[in-house]
Amino acid sequence: MNSTIPPAKRKRPKNLQAAVPGIQRILQRFSPQVRKQGVLLTISIIGLFVEVLARLLEPWPLKLIFDNIIVPGASATPRSIPFSDVEPAVLLIGSAVAIIGVAALQAGAAYVSLVGMSLAASRIVTEIRAELYVHLQRLSLSFHYKAKSGDLITRITSDIDRLRDVTVTAAVPLLVNTVTLVGMVGVMFFMDWELALIAIAIFPLFILSSINITKRIHKVARQQRKREGVMAAAAAEAIGAIKVVQALSLEDMLEEMFSRETRKV
Repeated sequence: MNSTIPPAKRKRPKNLQAAVPGIQRILQRFSPQVRKQGVLLTISIIGLFVEVLARLLEPWPLKLIFDNIIVPGASATPRSIPFSDVEPAVLLIGSAVAIIGVAALQAGAAYVSLVGMSLAASRIVTEIRAELYVHLQRLSLSFHYKAKSGDLITRITSDIDRLRDVTVTAAVPLLVNTVTLVGMVGVMFFMDWELALIAIAIFPLFILSSINITKRIHKVARQQRKREGVMAAAAAEAIGAIKVVQALSLEDMLEEMFSRETRKV
């Protein structure tokens, strides 16, 4: 896991293209754990696509109400759905039932997808944490003399938990929203390609803004991780040497030091 290489001396990728080999190594490294959860992940992915499909279906019942009841014949899109022969009351009831059905389908699929992903991520992270602990146990004494125990504890606890949080709270919504966006763009081109081109003309601005913000977030996140490691190391060292601390009456000094590191975090 390259634990013997100090974080400050590791070369950081400057862009996504440079980071791809590293991402591939990570996926390859954790592929055995991921394969063990293959069935659960497959069910979660199916639920994810069903949720996206429900999102794409959500506006259509309202479209029928607007085009055939509220403002009949007003829709000029070439892909309008004709329901002029259907009684307004029947169409309204059918659309209401469709709205409820789509909402229920979306909620159920989102539940299956999120719970499945959360459970799979927890199982994968548990196995990774155990392997990391075994790896640290077998590193040389020279490594442990140089490393800070608090920083190692942070790697086993909070860093691994962040891996799960990133998977569940960031990666899954990102995948859902990306697939939804692609699907919506496809529907827009299906209905009216000229208006779709106008609508997506501002996409490059969003992409440039996202790239800029992502770089800033990455820098701040690394600084925050370093501060948390220092704070954990200070607490672990003080508690580990509690007899010496109390014998020399160093409590006040160490309390102030810990409070200072906590404020930084």
